[in-house]
Amino acid sequence: MTGDQRLVVVLLHVPVTLPATTEARLAELGDEYGLRPSAIDALAALIELIAVDPLTPTTVRDHAAAVDVHIADSLVALELDVVREARTIADLGSGAGVPGLVLASAVPSARVWLVESNRRKC
Repeated sequence: MTGDQRLVVVLLHVPVTLPATTEARLAELGDEYGLRPSAIDALAALIELIAVDPLTPTTVRDHAAAVDVHIADSLVALELDVVREARTIADLGSGAGVPGLVLASAVPSARVWLVESNRRKC
């Protein structure tokens, strides 16, 4: 099992109860970027973690807003062939893990490194 597969497994163990509109938006993004169902499940879990974890270093916690501000903004990188085909991706200054965790879910063949120098955000 690769590191990315472990990430998806960990995120899948988060109980997720997203509003229907948020699930629909995730499905729309999944179709647009050709994401696997397991990636969409992992992204749903990430949104839920951002919403419920009081230590998450972001002010965008609302499910609907998080899909657009965190997930959609991160997935735009997949429009670049160099990102879609990358073997290694580094998220420098990853803070809440975005876009690194999103890209790890979307590009399972890549090794994704999250680097954050501010210990408070880790």
